[in-house]
Amino acid sequence: MKQRYRVAQTLVFRAAVLLLAIASPLHSTTRSSVSGLEDAAPAGVTKLRVGIMSDRYPTMAVVDGDPVGLVVDYTRILAEVLDLEIEWRPSSDWIDLQNQLSNGEIDVLPYIYASDDRRSTMLFTRPVFKIFPGIAFFPDPSLRGGISGLQGATVGLPQVYYTGGQYLQNFSGVTAVQTPDADEAVQLLESGEIDVYLESYVALVESMEPYEEEGIRVQLLNRTFSGILSEMSIAVRSDWQWLVSAIERAAEWVYADELNAIVDLYLSDAPEQVQNEYFAFRSLLSSSEVAWLGENRDVPVRVFYLDGLAPISDFDDEGMPTGIVSSYLDELTRMFGITFEISGLGQGLGDGVRMIGAGEVDMIAALSETADRRELMSFTPPYLDLPIMVFGDDQRPFIGDFESVLTDPIVVTDGHAIQEWMGRDYPSADLIPAESVLSGLRRVEGDPNEVLLASAYSTIRMMIDNRVHDIGIIGTTPYSYQLSMGTRRGADQLSGIVRVGVDRIVRESGASIASYWLNAEVEPPRDTFFVRVIAIILIGSAVLLAFVAYTFTYRQRLLRQHAITDPLTGLNNRRFLTEIYDREVMRLKRDKRMLLYLLFDIDRFKQYNDRYGHRAGDKALSDVANLAKECFKRAGDFVFRIGGEEFCVFAGVASEEAAQSVLERFHSRFANVRIPHADNDDVGYLTVSMGAV
Repeated sequence: MKQRYRVAQTLVFRAAVLLLAIASPLHSTTRSSVSGLEDAAPAGVTKLRVGIMSDRYPTMAVVDGDPVGLVVDYTRILAEVLDLEIEWRPSSDWIDLQNQLSNGEIDVLPYIYASDDRRSTMLFTRPVFKIFPGIAFFPDPSLRGGISGLQGATVGLPQVYYTGGQYLQNFSGVTAVQTPDADEAVQLLESGEIDVYLESYVALVESMEPYEEEGIRVQLLNRTFSGILSEMSIAVRSDWQWLVSAIERAAEWVYADELNAIVDLYLSDAPEQVQNEYFAFRSLLSSSEVAWLGENRDVPVRVFYLDGLAPISDFDDEGMPTGIVSSYLDELTRMFGITFEISGLGQGLGDGVRMIGAGEVDMIAALSETADRRELMSFTPPYLDLPIMVFGDDQRPFIGDFESVLTDPIVVTDGHAIQEWMGRDYPSADLIPAESVLSGLRRVEGDPNEVLLASAYSTIRMMIDNRVHDIGIIGTTPYSYQLSMGTRRGADQLSGIVRVGVDRIVRESGASIASYWLNAEVEPPRDTFFVRVIAIILIGSAVLLAFVAYTFTYRQRLLRQHAITDPLTGLNNRRFLTEIYDREVMRLKRDKRMLLYLLFDIDRFKQYNDRYGHRAGDKALSDVANLAKECFKRAGDFVFRIGGEEFCVFAGVASEEAAQSVLERFHSRFANVRIPHADNDDVGYLTVSMGAV
């Protein structure tokens, strides 16, 4: 067979996997214990019998007696998370492997399509791997359009995908032919018995490359066509439902850097779309974040919790946090074992921002992201969207044009995001800061010429609870509080963990949490207008619907964010640099500013890793990244990690003198850090080499 295996690379990768496994004593014990998976297996189960194909490189294969491939290495990691050993059962017969699983001779088949006919004899996890279909053919003008050329064609399929041609069900007149391997496919193509060979693109590129000189062409197909090589799951023997649940939970705890290592080895030459989406869902926790959880298990996270915004964020009569945000904190505790030390009772959000700036708290549980706050903290994507309304004398007519209220005195809550937004967008507006939403309501209640800008639901609840009369919603605004959690600058591991947690809560239970609190029973005083009770119901429903709609776009934004972010340092990655370069150059030209382009890398970093270990290396990379972020943090500054120890800065400056000043400040700050590096012979501590234009 002409398939070529990257044997040397595979052996190097296996060594790398072993290093990942032994580099830290926390790698298995902390991950399994923090995730709650240390006792996932029933008593007596210590090993999994895993069936794999022996000739499906780079998906799964046996090379020099060792199982290798994307699926093999991913399965190794899952087993390590579950603290289970693996007994590999390779075979070149796909049907035989399925029969072994159905008969209980093996426990797991880690790469299989969850078809209806198989569900009677085996259990399936949710999809784990995305299949990117590819097509192999001899040059033929009718096939250059890709999938349209399949109409009426005879199509060869490998045994692993062939199930009565069900993958081709959307194409009329297609005849499916089972092909044992790539050699057989080429022979059938040459003889004209098949028109095309349909296969996973990843496997096609590897298996068909030797045949290029014979005229074989390989093409990535458009995945929008349904019925073509779908997603693949992990199959489990029919009496082991516990393992399905355990695998799905373990998949959430696969380190992002482990997945990146697998992708870098086996998919380095594949299109970017394939690299980014091969794994159907990715864990977003890095090894350093899991290590942080283990090291800080008994150290509470200091959280500022906003008072007086029921049912979003409030304290009960006993001083305990309550509301939607409290449920999110409870879920974070359940997921990761984090404990929280709560402050904020009787204080305003401005106090919380001051405290996080002073290092007195680690996190603010609910606030909107603004430019000023980004200087002090990192934010999760928003998890709740609360529209801001105009409140005023209920005898005033409804205001259709927001800008018409700008002639009135406008009350805003001191320290809330709306104060910064209004000051930025309408600098001439007469803004009156109020200590709290309630004090703002009282002020507007006493002066019918003033209006209050505040979130709808919590403000109406406050009006009812505090018997505020003659005030109503008299207009809308273009603003909303998109609530995020903010962690203090420098707490990178905590920030990453909270980001992952909020994402999971939104996906798994966010709507039910919002529904519970927004529909909680309210008992208004008897002299409260009935219309206000109706308003609570209507606005609560509107907020809930806004939340549900928001989660659809939220996930897409989150995936986009991860696609352009380096998981270890939190910096922008090379992909984002490529995306924004032309746009930012044009912006700087328009603003008549100069471009400062700085490249730097850490000197003798391999020797640093060899001496101090990869965990210390990861920390050094994060420290350097944080220093760069602190020095280049103005709007329009971008810091990228573009390689292992290579970094890039993209910034706009007013002049060469300004650029020189910025560079000298960065050089001075780095020189004062002095991270020990015994193998850096010149100075004995970590240094960087820089170049700028």
